[in-house]
Amino acid sequence: MSNVSRVSPPSQSPQGRIRKAIEELKRRGVKSDTCPRCDASDWNLDLIEVSTKSPLAPASGPIFPRTSEYDQASGFIPLLGIVCKKCGFSMFHNLDVLGV
Repeated sequence: MSNVSRVSPPSQSPQGRIRKAIEELKRRGVKSDTCPRCDASDWNLDLIEVSTKSPLAPASGPIFPRTSEYDQASGFIPLLGIVCKKCGFSMFHNLDVLGV
């Protein structure tokens, strides 16, 4: 899992990170902002951190309450979550891959 972050998220505001992610998606050739399910163009955008743990890491007991052993063997995947306001279709873009 090469795209698992172990550091705290950047200090930039959430709105700034969302704006940069959208700009980067456009720069990389994303052309359409219509929902592939219902053709709407009205989206909710949010930053999401998905907690991860590599199956290759040694067992460290229960996930919660969090322990230092768990933190050493885990991380999170920072995502831009995009959800259609009309039908709920959801998609996610990895912010590390986008460099945001």
